[in-house]
Amino acid sequence: MPRYYINLQKIGVDCFLVKMPCNIALFNSGAATKIIEKYQYKDWYISGHSMGGAVATMYTEKNASKIKGVILLAAYPTKKMPEHVKLLSIYGAKDGVLRMEKYSKGKSYWSENSIELVIDGGNHAQFGYYGKQKNDNNADISADEQQKQTLNSILEFIKD
Repeated sequence: MPRYYINLQKIGVDCFLVKMPCNIALFNSGAATKIIEKYQYKDWYISGHSMGGAVATMYTEKNASKIKGVILLAAYPTKKMPEHVKLLSIYGAKDGVLRMEKYSKGKSYWSENSIELVIDGGNHAQFGYYGKQKNDNNADISADEQQKQTLNSILEFIKD
């Protein structure tokens, strides 16, 4: 589990990491509904890394009334985000996997209240702890530092 999830939990922010079939979010794109229905919180933020982020935006489009914000980690939306949904986009400057031309196009789908953070020295794989990923660049910072910056950005984003 990424350290930023653990640290969010330590300060009282409930986080649900959903296991996906074959680790591919597309195979269970509606998984958030069961959690949302079970816990009945007022504000929901949905997040995803890489393809999981794209799936999180697809879920948000179909369930916009349930979601307050989306947190994308090295990901981009493929359709227009509802205007009331806040969006935080984080990626590493050394990311060799994220398709920047598609990321740039995806920015046209952001809501007006969107924030972008580029982590200097960060890469694609260090948003998790699964090791080096094909085509990714070597990071100039540690995974712990990348995840610390991710955590701080998420806390700032959800604080209101």
